[in-house]
Order: sequence, then C-alpha cells, then structure tokens
Amino acid sequence: MDTGRIKMENFKGILYCDAYMNDEFTLDDLESMREEIRKNYAPSTDVILKKSGSYSVSAEAQAKLIKGIKEFRNFVYVADVKVKRESAEYAATFYMKPYNTRVARTKEEAYTMLSEKY
Repeated sequence: MDTGRIKMENFKGILYCDAYMNDEFTLDDLESMREEIRKNYAPSTDVILKKSGSYSVSAEAQAKLIKGIKEFRNFVYVADVKVKRESAEYAATFYMKPYNTRVARTKEEAYTMLSEKY
C-alpha cells in the first residue's frame, strides 16, 4: 500500500514502511500504519520504518505514540544518513521508547535486530 507519503509492504512477515514525505508526520500517517497492521498483520506486530524523506513528527503524533499504540510491538528505524540517524535516535529515546525502538542502517540489519530477543 502506498499513501503518497508512506509506502508499506510485507518484509518477511514484518511491516516495512518507507516514509518518504518531506513535511510533517501526522496523526493521519500514524493511522494509515495502524490500519495496515489491522488489515494484514497480527494485532500487535513488529515494524521497520525507513526514514527516506525529511520530516518532523507532529506534537499530536508524538503524544499519541507516547501513550502507546497497541498495534506496535517492537520498532526499528532505518536511517543511513547522520542527520536522519540522530533524529531516529532522539525518537527512540523519547516518544518511541514504549516500542523497544532501535536504529539500524539497513532493512536487513533491522530485520536481524527484530529476530533477536529484546
């Protein structure tokens, strides 16, 4: 599925998202990911999100993520550029902390992280 902002696909049974928007990640974007999980995955699933675009996460989306998204189990960002990696590390420390969030350089590395015990 492609929303025009996030491309979502199955990668070895895990939801893989390529967030390529260049503005702000919103509650609508978050809901699109949740809807994809509800339609095609277990009630709570692991997620890999590649930060292809250059975007910020809205305050509303951050607040919702801090409270907890029942559809997200474990979460790994893929960020291969320094500034995107730093942004992902910040998110992992703060509003993405409930999902055992980690940061990888490649999709394959992210999959390996999710395959290991947290």
